[in-house]
Amino acid sequence: LKVRGNACMQQKKYNQARDFYTKALELSPMGPTSHVYYSNRAAALLSMRNFTEAVWDAERSIQLKPEYPKAHARLGLARFLLGQYQEAVESYTRAVELEPTNETSISYLEKSKRKVATALASTRSVVAVDEEHEYDDFDDVSLSSKRTTISQRAKDTVARANSRKSSIHTSKSFPMSQEYLSHQGESSFDTASLSENKLEEANRLKIEGNKAMARRDYSQAIQNYSKALRLAPAGPQSHVFFANRAAAFCYLERYEEAELDAERALALEPEFAKAHARLGLSRYFLKDFQGAVEAYESASMYDPENESNRIYLAKSKLKLEREQSTSARE
Repeated sequence: LKVRGNACMQQKKYNQARDFYTKALELSPMGPTSHVYYSNRAAALLSMRNFTEAVWDAERSIQLKPEYPKAHARLGLARFLLGQYQEAVESYTRAVELEPTNETSISYLEKSKRKVATALASTRSVVAVDEEHEYDDFDDVSLSSKRTTISQRAKDTVARANSRKSSIHTSKSFPMSQEYLSHQGESSFDTASLSENKLEEANRLKIEGNKAMARRDYSQAIQNYSKALRLAPAGPQSHVFFANRAAAFCYLERYEEAELDAERALALEPEFAKAHARLGLSRYFLKDFQGAVEAYESASMYDPENESNRIYLAKSKLKLEREQSTSARE
């Protein structure tokens, strides 16, 4: 039953995997390998985002075999994802003691320590939005110091964005949404043509969009940001509208559109850290790991204290290394 559960895990059939491990535990709740069944079921529960039950199973596994490193690591991950960062540090510390060469445990131990050190214990669902701190739910912190010199990577990103503006909608093989298609060529408008009333209304719509993001109504947020862009396609805050809409697209897993919006934000404001970060996130999920590394390096340059950017930069580099290693073997 354990072998069948493992096969289901490989196929990402987590519900079935959990059921097989449960049946194995019903047959052997205290056997010589029962700690493995509990630990494996914890892994399935983690994949199902059932973090609390994953904690229980990992703890049961540790009770049966206190020196089993995988159980400590899975307990650490469950606690990390529950926002219990101090407890995660304790679990990963023990996991690393038992398995000192496990890079994943080492990485998450450092992440957990940074979370504790910077007091970022709030859950991802808690957001703060206002005029200056536009919507963000990726554990971003406020920009501490804006660099005045653009790195070559940032210049390259902006150059790519500018060069693609006239052809970007036909270069992809995916259907673009009405929200996006309604704004082709919008960044070519002259700011001088914008009236004060339009700018005020656009800003009001941005605030409404932020409120929609806070209540997780991402489709409504996209509509609000899109209306703001129709009023002020190249105004003083238009880069924020594009970047915020990119965040909404990311939550809806519309990563191609998020990538385009982030690029357009950078075409308007090349030093906007959040746009670089959202470009990196969209590319990460599009499996463009080289592009994600470049974007997150630029994001980290403009917002060096941002924890989320550092984490995703490391993840992107790791994915890129694995991708390159696989290509080399082939």
